Amino acid sequence: MTLKWRRRAQRPAVWLFLALLAACGGGAGTIAVLQIVTPLGGDWVEDNSVEKVDFNANPNAVVLFESSLNVTAAVTTADDICGGGFVLAGTDVDVEGTLDNGDLVLHLPGDPNTCLEGAFTDLITLEAGPPGQPTRLYKNSRVDVQMALGLWVSGSNNPLKLKFTRPDSVDNNVNTEVVQGCDVSAITVVKFIGVMHGFDTNTNSKPLIPELRSDDNNDFLLFSQIVFEDGATLKLLDSLGNPVTLHREEDTTTTCP
Repeated sequence: MTLKWRRRAQRPAVWLFLALLAACGGGAGTIAVLQIVTPLGGDWVEDNSVEKVDFNANPNAVVLFESSLNVTAAVTTADDICGGGFVLAGTDVDVEGTLDNGDLVLHLPGDPNTCLEGAFTDLITLEAGPPGQPTRLYKNSRVDVQMALGLWVSGSNNPLKLKFTRPDSVDNNVNTEVVQGCDVSAITVVKFIGVMHGFDTNTNSKPLIPELRSDDNNDFLLFSQIVFEDGATLKLLDSLGNPVTLHREEDTTTTCP
């Protein structure tokens, strides 16, 4: 296991999502903090060692619609993280805690004292450690995108509405995950197809769908540069090159033909 002294994890500026909303008539502004929704699926492994964190007990519908929630996890440790060193090297230790806009706090059940705290600094990185000790760098080998969960909707007066049927997850640096779904914005539903690239660890680029084209006419480009910003947000360019932001909304009825 490699321990690295780091300043307490701070998310990049793009993760801060701070917006100053000025009141009409020049009144005092209000700070609005937008939500960060973190996919938790997979093994968060510390520097290729035996240290890892596996989140559980939360259905995807909870994790990918909420920025603040209670979580449980199993911490595999060969060190004295959350009391693991008192048992056996490599033992799983059950913990519980909270995730709040990317900030994580974990403790042993029934013990109010924090045993692991930190923050998700991107879609595959968790920087965390016991209070007062070196921060560990946990990495995930994939992003649990769960694209089919809910409906992706823009906030405009004539909203864009996309329904995906796949994929569920995408491995880092792999571009072989098939994307399928449909545009349900209008009465006539248009099915689309594409391919999702995984998180690029060389450039720290988020999962990307370069193009979505009509499933009936592959020459017809519908959308391009579809970026999986976080569990609740997509950004893309429409067929005219205009930027559009979509948010995942709870929906269990919309289906593709």
